[in-house]
Amino acid sequence: MLFKKISFYLLLLAAPVIFIFAIINKPEHGLTILFTHDLHSNLAPYRMPAGDDSVVEAGGYARLATAISNERKGRENKTLVLDAGDFSMGTLFHTIRSTHSPELITMGLMGYDATTFGNHEFEFGASSLAEALLTARQDNQGRLPAIIASNIVINPQEKESEKFNQAYQEYPVKPYMIFERSGLKIGIFGLMGKDAVLYTPEAQPIIFSDPLDAARKSVAILRNKEKVDMVICLSHSGTWKDKRISEDEILAKEVPGIDVIISGHTHSVLNPYIRVGNTYIVSADCYARYLGRLVVARKSDGSFQVLNYKLIPITSALSDDSRIAGLVKSFEKYIDAEYLKQFNYYYGEVVAKSAFSLPDPDWDKSPNRAECLTSGLGDLVGDAFRYAVKKKEGKNYRNISFVFEGFGQIRVPLAKGPLTVNDVFRLMALGIGPDGKVGSGLVVFWLNGNEIKKILELETTFAPVKHDLHLQVTGMRFSYDPKAEPFNRVKKVEVETDDGRLDSLENNRLYRVCTNWKTLVMRQKLDDLTGGKIRFVPKDESGKPLNDMKASRIFIDNTKSLELKEWLAVAMYLQSLSDLPLKYRSAEKNISF
Repeated sequence: MLFKKISFYLLLLAAPVIFIFAIINKPEHGLTILFTHDLHSNLAPYRMPAGDDSVVEAGGYARLATAISNERKGRENKTLVLDAGDFSMGTLFHTIRSTHSPELITMGLMGYDATTFGNHEFEFGASSLAEALLTARQDNQGRLPAIIASNIVINPQEKESEKFNQAYQEYPVKPYMIFERSGLKIGIFGLMGKDAVLYTPEAQPIIFSDPLDAARKSVAILRNKEKVDMVICLSHSGTWKDKRISEDEILAKEVPGIDVIISGHTHSVLNPYIRVGNTYIVSADCYARYLGRLVVARKSDGSFQVLNYKLIPITSALSDDSRIAGLVKSFEKYIDAEYLKQFNYYYGEVVAKSAFSLPDPDWDKSPNRAECLTSGLGDLVGDAFRYAVKKKEGKNYRNISFVFEGFGQIRVPLAKGPLTVNDVFRLMALGIGPDGKVGSGLVVFWLNGNEIKKILELETTFAPVKHDLHLQVTGMRFSYDPKAEPFNRVKKVEVETDDGRLDSLENNRLYRVCTNWKTLVMRQKLDDLTGGKIRFVPKDESGKPLNDMKASRIFIDNTKSLELKEWLAVAMYLQSLSDLPLKYRSAEKNISF
Protein backbone atom coordinates (compact mmCIF):
# COMPACT_ATOMS: atom_id res chain seq x y z
CA MET A 1 0.00 0.00 0.00
CA LEU A 2 2.84 2.34 0.97
CA PHE A 3 4.58 1.50 -2.33
CA LYS A 4 1.42 2.42 -4.26
CA LYS A 5 1.15 5.79 -2.47
CA ILE A 6 4.81 6.62 -3.15
CA SER A 7 4.35 5.66 -6.80
CA PHE A 8 1.25 7.84 -7.03
CA TYR A 9 3.04 10.93 -5.63
CA LEU A 10 6.07 10.33 -7.84
CA LEU A 11 3.75 10.19 -10.83
CA LEU A 12 2.15 13.48 -9.80
CA LEU A 13 5.58 15.11 -9.48
CA ALA A 14 6.66 13.76 -12.85
CA ALA A 15 3.47 14.70 -14.67
CA PRO A 16 4.43 18.33 -15.43
CA VAL A 17 7.81 17.16 -16.79
CA ILE A 18 6.14 14.55 -18.95
CA PHE A 19 3.59 17.11 -20.15
CA ILE A 20 6.29 19.65 -21.03
CA PHE A 21 8.35 16.96 -22.79
CA ALA A 22 5.30 15.91 -24.81
CA ILE A 23 4.66 19.51 -25.88
CA ILE A 24 8.28 20.00 -26.93
CA ASN A 25 8.15 16.81 -28.95
CA LYS A 26 5.08 17.80 -30.94
CA PRO A 27 6.08 18.67 -34.55
CA GLU A 28 4.35 22.06 -34.38
CA HIS A 29 6.90 23.18 -31.78
CA GLY A 30 9.94 22.24 -33.89
CA LEU A 31 11.64 23.38 -37.07
CA THR A 32 10.35 21.69 -40.23
CA ILE A 33 12.87 21.14 -43.04
CA LEU A 34 11.27 20.15 -46.34
CA PHE A 35 13.81 18.86 -48.83
CA THR A 36 14.46 17.42 -52.27
CA HIS A 37 17.48 16.80 -54.47
CA ASP A 38 18.21 15.49 -57.96
CA LEU A 39 14.96 16.87 -59.39
CA HIS A 40 16.55 16.80 -62.86
CA SER A 41 14.03 19.08 -64.57
CA ASN A 42 11.09 16.73 -63.89
CA LEU A 43 8.54 19.53 -63.96
CA ALA A 44 5.86 17.26 -65.46
CA PRO A 45 4.57 13.95 -64.03
CA TYR A 46 5.93 10.76 -65.59
CA ARG A 47 4.94 7.10 -65.74
CA MET A 48 7.13 4.46 -64.13
CA PRO A 49 6.95 0.67 -63.71
CA ALA A 50 5.70 -0.74 -60.42
CA GLY A 51 6.82 -4.06 -58.98
CA ASP A 52 3.64 -5.92 -59.93
CA ASP A 53 3.97 -5.05 -63.65
CA SER A 54 1.58 -2.17 -63.21
CA VAL A 55 2.35 1.46 -63.94
CA VAL A 56 2.18 4.43 -61.59
CA GLU A 57 2.37 8.14 -62.27
CA ALA A 58 4.88 10.00 -60.12
CA GLY A 59 6.41 13.41 -59.65
CA GLY A 60 5.49 16.68 -61.29
CA TYR A 61 6.03 20.12 -59.79
CA ALA A 62 2.32 20.95 -59.57
CA ARG A 63 1.82 18.03 -57.14
CA LEU A 64 5.11 18.71 -55.38
CA ALA A 65 3.98 22.30 -54.89
CA THR A 66 0.76 21.06 -53.28
CA ALA A 67 2.73 18.82 -50.90
CA ILE A 68 4.99 21.75 -49.95
CA SER A 69 1.98 24.00 -49.41
CA ASN A 70 0.25 21.38 -47.26
CA GLU A 71 3.31 21.02 -45.02
CA ARG A 72 3.99 24.76 -44.72
CA LYS A 73 0.41 25.84 -44.06
CA GLY A 74 0.26 27.67 -40.75
CA ARG A 75 3.98 27.06 -40.20
CA GLU A 76 5.54 29.46 -42.70
CA ASN A 77 7.87 30.94 -40.06
CA LYS A 78 8.85 27.49 -38.83
CA THR A 79 9.63 25.86 -42.18
CA LEU A 80 12.59 25.78 -44.60
CA VAL A 81 12.28 24.38 -48.14
CA LEU A 82 15.66 23.23 -49.43
CA ASP A 83 17.21 21.35 -52.36
CA ALA A 84 20.64 19.70 -52.67
CA GLY A 85 21.40 20.20 -56.36
CA ASP A 86 20.96 18.69 -59.81
CA PHE A 87 17.77 20.68 -60.15
CA SER A 88 18.30 20.63 -63.93
CA MET A 89 19.13 18.12 -66.70
CA GLY A 90 16.86 15.17 -67.30
CA THR A 91 13.79 16.08 -69.38
CA LEU A 92 12.79 18.13 -72.39
CA PHE A 93 12.34 21.13 -70.08
CA HIS A 94 16.09 21.47 -69.74
CA THR A 95 16.41 22.05 -73.49
CA ILE A 96 15.10 25.59 -72.85
CA ARG A 97 17.08 26.20 -69.66
CA SER A 98 19.27 28.96 -71.14
CA THR A 99 16.37 30.86 -72.70
CA HIS A 100 13.57 30.36 -70.14
CA SER A 101 15.14 28.86 -66.96
CA PRO A 102 12.00 26.83 -66.14
CA GLU A 103 13.61 24.99 -63.22
CA LEU A 104 14.66 27.97 -61.10
CA ILE A 105 11.62 30.09 -61.95
CA THR A 106 9.20 27.29 -61.03
CA MET A 107 11.11 26.35 -57.86
CA GLY A 108 10.90 29.98 -56.77
CA LEU A 109 7.12 30.03 -57.12
CA MET A 110 6.89 26.71 -55.28
CA GLY A 111 8.48 28.31 -52.23
CA TYR A 112 12.03 26.94 -52.24
CA ASP A 113 14.30 28.93 -49.93
CA ALA A 114 17.62 27.63 -51.27
CA THR A 115 19.39 25.12 -53.48
CA THR A 116 22.97 24.38 -54.52
CA PHE A 117 24.72 23.31 -57.70
CA GLY A 118 25.03 19.67 -58.69
CA ASN A 119 27.37 18.33 -61.35
CA HIS A 120 24.59 18.29 -63.95
CA GLU A 121 24.08 22.04 -63.66
CA PHE A 122 27.40 22.26 -65.53
CA GLU A 123 26.40 19.70 -68.18
CA PHE A 124 26.35 22.32 -70.96
CA GLY A 125 29.32 24.28 -69.65
CA ALA A 126 29.72 27.27 -67.35
CA SER A 127 28.53 29.80 -69.97
CA SER A 128 25.23 27.97 -70.49
CA LEU A 129 24.63 27.83 -66.74
CA ALA A 130 25.40 31.55 -66.59
CA GLU A 131 22.71 32.19 -69.21
CA ALA A 132 20.18 30.22 -67.15
CA LEU A 133 21.02 32.23 -64.01
CA LEU A 134 20.75 35.56 -65.83
CA THR A 135 17.49 34.51 -67.51
CA ALA A 136 16.01 33.49 -64.16
CA ARG A 137 17.03 36.83 -62.66
CA GLN A 138 15.42 38.72 -65.53
CA ASP A 139 12.26 36.63 -66.03
CA ASN A 140 11.44 35.49 -62.48
CA GLN A 141 7.91 36.02 -61.27
CA GLY A 142 8.71 37.62 -57.95
CA ARG A 143 10.75 34.95 -56.20
CA LEU A 144 13.80 32.77 -56.84
CA PRO A 145 15.49 30.20 -54.61
CA ALA A 146 18.82 31.32 -53.20
CA ILE A 147 21.80 29.42 -54.63
CA ILE A 148 24.47 28.53 -52.08
CA ALA A 149 27.79 27.05 -53.25
CA SER A 150 30.79 27.00 -50.91
CA ASN A 151 33.56 25.25 -52.86
CA ILE A 152 33.33 26.84 -56.32
CA VAL A 153 36.58 28.50 -57.44
CA ILE A 154 36.38 31.16 -60.17
CA ASN A 155 39.49 32.66 -61.71
CA PRO A 156 38.37 36.12 -62.88
CA GLN A 157 41.48 36.32 -65.08
CA GLU A 158 40.21 33.48 -67.26
CA LYS A 159 38.31 34.94 -70.21
CA GLU A 160 35.97 31.92 -70.30
CA SER A 161 34.96 32.72 -66.69
CA GLU A 162 33.73 36.25 -67.39
CA LYS A 163 30.11 35.38 -68.16
CA PHE A 164 29.79 32.94 -65.28
CA ASN A 165 31.38 35.41 -62.89
CA GLN A 166 28.86 38.05 -64.01
CA ALA A 167 25.93 35.69 -63.42
CA TYR A 168 27.46 34.55 -60.13
CA GLN A 169 27.44 38.14 -58.89
CA GLU A 170 24.08 39.20 -60.35
CA TYR A 171 21.93 36.18 -59.37
CA PRO A 172 23.73 36.16 -56.79
CA VAL A 173 25.36 32.87 -55.73
CA LYS A 174 26.50 32.95 -52.08
CA PRO A 175 29.04 30.81 -50.16
CA TYR A 176 26.62 30.65 -47.22
CA MET A 177 23.37 32.26 -46.05
CA ILE A 178 21.57 32.89 -42.79
CA PHE A 179 17.86 32.20 -42.31
CA GLU A 180 15.63 32.87 -39.30
CA ARG A 181 13.01 30.22 -38.63
CA SER A 182 11.24 28.91 -35.53
CA GLY A 183 13.24 31.26 -33.32
CA LEU A 184 16.53 29.84 -34.61
CA LYS A 185 19.40 31.47 -36.48
CA ILE A 186 20.23 28.90 -39.17
CA GLY A 187 23.37 28.90 -41.31
CA ILE A 188 23.35 27.05 -44.63
CA PHE A 189 26.27 26.22 -46.93
CA GLY A 190 26.53 24.07 -50.07
CA LEU A 191 29.05 21.58 -51.42
CA MET A 192 29.96 19.78 -54.63
CA GLY A 193 31.40 16.39 -53.62
CA LYS A 194 34.49 14.69 -55.03
CA ASP A 195 32.60 12.05 -57.00
CA ALA A 196 30.29 14.72 -58.47
CA VAL A 197 33.32 16.77 -59.56
CA LEU A 198 34.51 13.82 -61.67
CA TYR A 199 31.41 14.35 -63.82
CA THR A 200 32.00 18.05 -64.49
CA PRO A 201 34.62 18.15 -67.29
CA GLU A 202 32.46 20.71 -69.09
CA ALA A 203 32.71 23.12 -66.13
CA GLN A 204 36.24 24.24 -67.03
CA PRO A 205 37.70 26.71 -66.23
CA ILE A 206 35.45 26.67 -63.14
CA ILE A 207 36.95 24.30 -60.56
CA PHE A 208 35.96 23.08 -57.10
CA SER A 209 38.02 23.09 -53.91
CA ASP A 210 38.22 20.11 -51.57
CA PRO A 211 34.74 19.70 -50.04
CA LEU A 212 36.01 18.79 -46.56
CA ASP A 213 38.25 21.86 -46.44
CA ALA A 214 35.38 24.05 -47.65
CA ALA A 215 33.05 22.50 -45.07
CA ARG A 216 35.48 23.16 -42.21
CA LYS A 217 35.85 26.81 -43.24
CA SER A 218 32.09 27.24 -43.65
CA VAL A 219 31.26 25.69 -40.28
CA ALA A 220 33.92 27.81 -38.55
CA ILE A 221 32.48 31.02 -40.06
CA LEU A 222 28.89 30.08 -39.24
CA ARG A 223 29.62 28.96 -35.69
CA ASN A 224 32.28 31.48 -34.64
CA LYS A 225 31.54 34.61 -36.68
CA GLU A 226 27.81 34.39 -37.42
CA LYS A 227 26.97 32.68 -34.08
CA VAL A 228 24.26 30.51 -35.60
CA ASP A 229 22.15 28.06 -33.62
CA MET A 230 22.05 25.47 -36.40
CA VAL A 231 24.15 24.48 -39.45
CA ILE A 232 22.67 22.79 -42.52
CA CYS A 233 24.75 21.54 -45.44
CA LEU A 234 23.25 21.19 -48.92
CA SER A 235 25.63 18.49 -50.08
CA HIS A 236 25.81 17.20 -53.63
CA SER A 237 28.10 14.36 -52.52
CA GLY A 238 25.93 11.37 -51.65
CA THR A 239 25.93 8.20 -49.60
CA TRP A 240 27.01 4.69 -50.60
CA LYS A 241 26.57 1.26 -49.07
CA ASP A 242 30.35 1.04 -48.89
CA LYS A 243 31.09 3.26 -45.88
CA ARG A 244 34.68 3.80 -47.06
CA ILE A 245 33.47 5.94 -49.96
CA SER A 246 30.18 7.27 -48.53
CA GLU A 247 31.07 10.94 -48.82
CA ASP A 248 28.38 12.51 -46.67
CA GLU A 249 28.98 10.04 -43.85
CA ILE A 250 32.68 10.89 -44.08
CA LEU A 251 31.77 14.60 -44.07
CA ALA A 252 29.69 14.19 -40.91
CA LYS A 253 32.50 12.32 -39.19
CA GLU A 254 35.33 14.62 -40.27
CA VAL A 255 33.58 17.97 -39.83
CA PRO A 256 31.76 18.24 -36.50
CA GLY A 257 29.33 21.08 -36.11
CA ILE A 258 26.95 20.23 -38.97
CA ASP A 259 23.48 19.48 -37.63
CA VAL A 260 21.78 18.33 -40.87
CA ILE A 261 23.17 17.18 -44.22
CA ILE A 262 20.70 17.07 -47.09
CA SER A 263 22.45 14.52 -49.27
CA GLY A 264 22.12 14.62 -53.05
CA HIS A 265 23.95 13.12 -56.04
CA THR A 266 23.54 9.37 -55.42
CA HIS A 267 19.71 9.42 -55.63
CA SER A 268 19.62 7.64 -52.27
CA VAL A 269 16.42 6.85 -50.37
CA LEU A 270 17.25 7.16 -46.69
CA ASN A 271 14.36 5.97 -44.58
CA PRO A 272 15.26 6.06 -41.76
CA TYR A 273 17.87 8.80 -41.81
CA ILE A 274 21.54 8.17 -41.01
CA ARG A 275 22.96 9.60 -37.80
CA VAL A 276 26.70 10.21 -37.39
CA GLY A 277 27.45 11.76 -34.01
CA ASN A 278 25.12 14.75 -33.74
CA THR A 279 24.66 15.02 -37.52
CA TYR A 280 21.54 13.80 -39.31
CA ILE A 281 21.89 12.78 -42.98
CA VAL A 282 18.70 12.71 -45.05
CA SER A 283 17.91 11.81 -48.68
CA ALA A 284 14.65 11.59 -50.66
CA ASP A 285 15.34 9.70 -53.90
CA CYS A 286 15.18 11.69 -57.16
CA TYR A 287 12.96 13.11 -59.95
CA ALA A 288 10.48 14.59 -57.42
CA ARG A 289 9.27 11.14 -56.37
CA TYR A 290 9.24 12.24 -52.72
CA LEU A 291 9.24 15.36 -50.60
CA GLY A 292 11.38 14.81 -47.53
CA ARG A 293 10.13 16.14 -44.18
CA LEU A 294 12.43 16.44 -41.16
CA VAL A 295 11.18 18.04 -37.94
CA VAL A 296 13.77 18.82 -35.27
CA ALA A 297 13.87 20.53 -31.90
CA ARG A 298 16.86 22.04 -30.13
CA LYS A 299 17.98 20.41 -26.90
CA SER A 300 19.50 22.16 -23.91
CA ASP A 301 23.04 21.22 -24.97
CA GLY A 302 22.59 22.93 -28.36
CA SER A 303 22.25 19.73 -30.37
CA PHE A 304 19.03 18.69 -32.10
CA GLN A 305 16.68 15.77 -31.75
CA VAL A 306 14.42 14.45 -34.48
CA LEU A 307 10.72 14.76 -33.71
CA ASN A 308 9.46 13.49 -37.04
CA TYR A 309 10.93 12.17 -40.29
CA LYS A 310 8.95 11.19 -43.34
CA LEU A 311 9.26 10.80 -47.11
CA ILE A 312 6.01 11.98 -48.69
CA PRO A 313 5.22 10.28 -52.04
CA ILE A 314 4.40 12.66 -54.90
CA THR A 315 1.66 10.79 -56.74
CA SER A 316 -1.70 11.33 -58.41
CA ALA A 317 -3.26 11.20 -54.93
CA LEU A 318 -2.15 14.83 -54.62
CA SER A 319 -4.05 17.53 -56.48
CA ASP A 320 -2.26 19.91 -58.82
CA ASP A 321 -1.37 23.42 -57.75
CA SER A 322 -3.16 25.25 -60.58
CA ARG A 323 -0.68 28.10 -60.81
CA ILE A 324 2.32 25.77 -61.10
CA ALA A 325 0.47 23.44 -63.49
CA GLY A 326 -0.30 26.38 -65.78
CA LEU A 327 3.30 27.59 -65.70
CA VAL A 328 4.68 24.13 -66.52
CA LYS A 329 2.20 23.79 -69.40
CA SER A 330 3.26 27.17 -70.80
CA PHE A 331 6.82 25.94 -71.34
CA GLU A 332 5.74 23.22 -73.80
CA LYS A 333 5.39 25.62 -76.76
CA TYR A 334 8.96 26.78 -76.28
CA ILE A 335 10.21 23.18 -76.22
CA ASP A 336 8.50 22.55 -79.55
CA ALA A 337 9.64 25.76 -81.21
CA GLU A 338 13.19 25.94 -79.89
CA TYR A 339 14.17 22.25 -79.79
CA LEU A 340 11.89 19.48 -81.05
CA LYS A 341 10.87 21.14 -84.31
CA GLN A 342 14.34 20.69 -85.80
CA PHE A 343 14.01 16.91 -85.25
CA ASN A 344 10.44 16.80 -86.63
CA TYR A 345 8.84 15.88 -83.29
CA TYR A 346 6.50 17.64 -80.90
CA TYR A 347 5.98 17.49 -77.14
CA GLY A 348 3.93 14.45 -76.08
CA GLU A 349 4.12 12.73 -79.48
CA VAL A 350 3.70 8.93 -79.28
CA VAL A 351 6.49 7.08 -81.12
CA ALA A 352 5.60 3.47 -80.23
CA LYS A 353 3.81 1.34 -77.66
CA SER A 354 4.84 -1.54 -75.44
CA ALA A 355 2.88 -4.35 -73.81
CA PHE A 356 5.47 -4.59 -71.02
CA SER A 357 7.78 -2.38 -68.98
CA LEU A 358 11.55 -2.22 -69.17
CA PRO A 359 12.71 -1.61 -65.58
CA ASP A 360 16.09 -0.49 -64.33
CA PRO A 361 18.53 -3.36 -63.70
CA ASP A 362 18.94 -4.48 -60.10
CA TRP A 363 22.73 -4.57 -60.00
CA ASP A 364 22.86 -5.49 -56.32
CA LYS A 365 21.64 -8.99 -57.17
CA SER A 366 24.33 -9.69 -59.76
CA PRO A 367 27.13 -10.90 -57.44
CA ASN A 368 24.87 -13.76 -56.29
CA ARG A 369 24.17 -15.04 -59.79
CA ALA A 370 26.13 -17.29 -62.10
CA GLU A 371 25.71 -14.68 -64.81
CA CYS A 372 25.98 -10.95 -64.47
CA LEU A 373 22.59 -9.26 -64.53
CA THR A 374 22.16 -7.47 -67.84
CA SER A 375 19.31 -5.35 -69.12
CA GLY A 376 16.69 -5.56 -71.84
CA LEU A 377 16.53 -1.78 -71.62
CA GLY A 378 20.22 -1.63 -72.48
CA ASP A 379 19.77 -4.13 -75.31
CA LEU A 380 17.13 -1.84 -76.80
CA VAL A 381 19.52 1.12 -76.64
CA GLY A 382 22.38 -0.81 -78.26
CA ASP A 383 20.19 -2.06 -81.10
CA ALA A 384 18.83 1.44 -81.61
CA PHE A 385 22.32 2.88 -82.01
CA ARG A 386 23.22 0.34 -84.68
CA TYR A 387 19.91 0.82 -86.49
CA ALA A 388 20.11 4.62 -86.55
CA VAL A 389 23.73 4.75 -87.74
CA LYS A 390 22.96 2.27 -90.51
CA LYS A 391 19.87 4.29 -91.49
CA LYS A 392 21.82 7.54 -91.71
CA GLU A 393 24.92 6.15 -93.43
CA GLY A 394 22.91 4.19 -95.98
CA LYS A 395 25.13 2.63 -98.67
CA ASN A 396 28.23 3.96 -96.87
CA TYR A 397 27.49 1.95 -93.72
CA ARG A 398 30.20 -0.34 -92.44
CA ASN A 399 29.43 -2.92 -89.80
CA ILE A 400 29.60 -1.83 -86.17
CA SER A 401 31.12 -4.66 -84.14
CA PHE A 402 30.93 -3.09 -80.70
CA VAL A 403 28.46 -0.72 -79.05
CA PHE A 404 29.13 0.29 -75.47
CA GLU A 405 27.30 2.63 -73.12
CA GLY A 406 27.67 3.33 -69.43
CA PHE A 407 24.42 2.91 -67.56
CA GLY A 408 24.91 6.38 -66.12
CA GLN A 409 23.75 7.57 -69.55
CA ILE A 410 20.62 5.38 -69.52
CA ARG A 411 18.67 7.40 -67.01
CA VAL A 412 15.20 5.96 -66.44
CA PRO A 413 13.07 2.83 -67.02
CA LEU A 414 10.35 2.67 -69.68
CA ALA A 415 6.79 1.98 -68.54
CA LYS A 416 4.44 -0.18 -70.61
CA GLY A 417 1.84 1.58 -72.68
CA PRO A 418 2.37 4.48 -75.08
CA LEU A 419 6.00 5.58 -75.42
CA THR A 420 6.26 9.30 -76.12
CA VAL A 421 9.10 11.50 -77.28
CA ASN A 422 9.15 12.81 -73.69
CA ASP A 423 9.81 9.26 -72.38
CA VAL A 424 12.55 8.61 -74.92
CA PHE A 425 14.29 11.90 -74.17
CA ARG A 426 14.20 11.16 -70.42
CA LEU A 427 15.80 7.80 -71.19
CA MET A 428 18.89 9.44 -72.75
CA ALA A 429 18.76 13.06 -71.67
CA LEU A 430 22.36 13.97 -70.95
CA GLY A 431 25.00 15.92 -72.79
CA ILE A 432 25.39 18.48 -75.51
CA GLY A 433 27.26 18.11 -78.77
CA PRO A 434 29.79 20.25 -80.61
CA ASP A 435 26.85 21.27 -82.82
CA GLY A 436 25.60 23.26 -79.83
CA LYS A 437 22.37 21.25 -79.69
CA VAL A 438 21.13 19.58 -76.52
CA GLY A 439 21.78 15.83 -76.37
CA SER A 440 24.89 13.71 -76.63
CA GLY A 441 25.36 12.55 -80.20
CA LEU A 442 26.51 9.17 -81.48
CA VAL A 443 30.13 8.75 -82.52
CA VAL A 444 31.79 5.94 -84.49
CA PHE A 445 35.49 5.14 -84.74
CA TRP A 446 37.88 2.19 -84.77
CA LEU A 447 39.69 0.48 -81.88
CA ASN A 448 41.90 -2.59 -81.71
CA GLY A 449 40.99 -5.64 -79.68
CA ASN A 450 43.35 -4.76 -76.83
CA GLU A 451 41.69 -1.38 -76.33
CA ILE A 452 38.24 -2.97 -76.34
CA LYS A 453 39.35 -5.39 -73.60
CA LYS A 454 40.52 -2.42 -71.53
CA ILE A 455 37.12 -0.76 -71.86
CA LEU A 456 35.43 -3.97 -70.71
CA GLU A 457 37.53 -3.85 -67.53
CA LEU A 458 35.23 -1.02 -66.43
CA GLU A 459 32.59 -3.69 -65.82
CA THR A 460 34.95 -5.99 -63.94
CA THR A 461 36.56 -3.50 -61.57
CA PHE A 462 34.59 -0.26 -61.21
CA ALA A 463 30.98 -1.22 -61.89
CA PRO A 464 30.49 -3.34 -58.73
CA VAL A 465 31.29 -0.22 -56.69
CA LYS A 466 29.72 2.48 -58.91
CA HIS A 467 26.57 1.27 -60.63
CA ASP A 468 26.50 4.06 -63.21
CA LEU A 469 29.71 2.57 -64.66
CA HIS A 470 28.03 -0.74 -65.49
CA LEU A 471 28.38 -1.35 -69.20
CA GLN A 472 25.75 -2.09 -71.77
CA VAL A 473 27.55 -4.12 -74.42
CA THR A 474 26.09 -4.94 -77.84
CA GLY A 475 27.83 -6.99 -80.52
CA MET A 476 30.24 -8.78 -78.18
CA ARG A 477 30.12 -11.25 -75.33
CA PHE A 478 32.72 -11.60 -72.61
CA SER A 479 33.48 -13.39 -69.37
CA TYR A 480 35.72 -12.40 -66.51
CA ASP A 481 37.21 -13.63 -63.25
CA PRO A 482 36.12 -11.32 -60.39
CA LYS A 483 38.91 -12.69 -58.18
CA ALA A 484 41.72 -11.88 -60.60
CA GLU A 485 43.90 -8.78 -60.36
CA PRO A 486 41.96 -5.54 -60.96
CA PHE A 487 42.00 -4.32 -64.56
CA ASN A 488 43.16 -7.75 -65.68
CA ARG A 489 39.99 -9.75 -65.16
CA VAL A 490 38.56 -10.11 -68.68
CA LYS A 491 39.31 -13.66 -69.83
CA LYS A 492 37.32 -14.29 -72.99
CA VAL A 493 35.77 -11.97 -75.55
CA GLU A 494 33.73 -13.07 -78.54
CA VAL A 495 32.53 -10.98 -81.47
CA GLU A 496 29.08 -11.60 -82.93
CA THR A 497 29.19 -11.85 -86.74
CA ASP A 498 26.41 -10.97 -89.19
CA ASP A 499 25.68 -14.66 -89.80
CA GLY A 500 25.26 -15.40 -86.09
CA ARG A 501 28.68 -16.92 -85.41
CA LEU A 502 30.90 -15.99 -82.45
CA ASP A 503 34.52 -15.26 -83.34
CA SER A 504 37.30 -14.70 -80.81
CA LEU A 505 38.39 -11.08 -80.37
CA GLU A 506 41.76 -10.48 -82.03
CA ASN A 507 44.04 -8.21 -80.02
CA ASN A 508 45.57 -6.31 -82.94
CA ARG A 509 42.62 -6.28 -85.32
CA LEU A 510 40.59 -3.07 -85.80
CA TYR A 511 36.88 -3.12 -84.99
CA ARG A 512 34.30 -0.41 -85.66
CA VAL A 513 32.88 0.97 -82.42
CA CYS A 514 29.87 3.14 -81.53
CA THR A 515 29.31 5.11 -78.35
CA ASN A 516 28.36 8.70 -77.45
CA TRP A 517 30.10 12.07 -77.50
CA LYS A 518 29.97 12.44 -73.70
CA THR A 519 32.06 9.28 -73.34
CA LEU A 520 34.74 10.86 -75.54
CA VAL A 521 34.63 14.01 -73.40
CA MET A 522 35.07 11.85 -70.27
CA ARG A 523 37.88 9.78 -71.84
CA GLN A 524 40.72 11.72 -70.19
CA LYS A 525 38.96 11.61 -66.81
CA LEU A 526 38.71 7.83 -67.15
CA ASP A 527 42.41 7.63 -68.01
CA ASP A 528 43.30 9.71 -64.94
CA LEU A 529 40.94 7.81 -62.64
CA THR A 530 42.47 4.43 -63.56
CA GLY A 531 46.07 5.55 -63.68
CA GLY A 532 46.20 4.87 -67.42
CA LYS A 533 44.90 1.31 -67.10
CA ILE A 534 41.78 2.10 -69.16
CA ARG A 535 42.91 4.09 -72.15
CA PHE A 536 41.74 4.05 -75.75
CA VAL A 537 42.60 6.15 -78.78
CA PRO A 538 39.85 6.58 -81.41
CA LYS A 539 41.15 5.84 -84.91
CA ASP A 540 40.09 5.95 -88.53
CA GLU A 541 39.63 2.82 -90.64
CA SER A 542 43.36 2.67 -91.45
CA GLY A 543 44.31 2.71 -87.76
CA LYS A 544 45.50 6.31 -87.74
CA PRO A 545 44.54 8.23 -84.54
CA LEU A 546 41.84 10.84 -85.05
CA ASN A 547 43.34 14.27 -84.58
CA ASP A 548 39.90 15.84 -84.45
CA MET A 549 37.35 13.89 -82.42
CA LYS A 550 34.55 15.81 -84.14
CA ALA A 551 35.25 13.71 -87.23
CA SER A 552 33.71 10.72 -85.44
CA ARG A 553 30.21 12.22 -85.34
CA ILE A 554 27.13 11.02 -87.25
CA PHE A 555 24.80 13.67 -88.73
CA ILE A 556 21.13 13.60 -89.68
CA ASP A 557 21.29 16.35 -92.29
CA ASN A 558 23.29 16.90 -95.48
CA THR A 559 24.80 20.15 -94.20
CA LYS A 560 26.27 18.30 -91.21
CA SER A 561 24.92 20.83 -88.76
CA LEU A 562 22.70 18.52 -86.67
CA GLU A 563 24.09 15.44 -84.93
CA LEU A 564 22.37 12.09 -84.50
CA LYS A 565 21.53 12.34 -80.80
CA GLU A 566 21.27 9.25 -78.58
CA TRP A 567 17.62 9.88 -77.74
CA LEU A 568 16.86 10.47 -81.42
CA ALA A 569 18.41 7.11 -82.36
CA VAL A 570 16.09 5.38 -79.87
CA ALA A 571 13.06 7.32 -81.15
CA MET A 572 13.87 6.38 -84.76
CA TYR A 573 14.25 2.71 -83.83
CA LEU A 574 11.02 2.62 -81.82
CA GLN A 575 9.09 4.22 -84.68
CA SER A 576 10.41 1.56 -87.04
CA LEU A 577 9.06 -1.13 -84.69
CA SER A 578 5.73 0.43 -83.69
CA ASP A 579 5.28 -2.31 -81.05
CA LEU A 580 8.20 -3.21 -78.80
CA PRO A 581 9.36 -6.83 -79.48
CA LEU A 582 9.07 -9.30 -76.62
CA LYS A 583 12.78 -10.14 -76.90
CA TYR A 584 13.58 -7.02 -74.84
CA ARG A 585 11.60 -8.31 -71.90
CA SER A 586 14.48 -10.66 -71.04
CA ALA A 587 18.06 -9.49 -71.43
CA GLU A 588 20.76 -11.02 -73.58
CA LYS A 589 23.34 -12.77 -71.41
CA ASN A 590 26.44 -11.21 -72.91
CA ILE A 591 28.42 -10.71 -69.69
CA SER A 592 29.30 -13.61 -67.41
CA PHE A 593 31.82 -14.60 -64.78
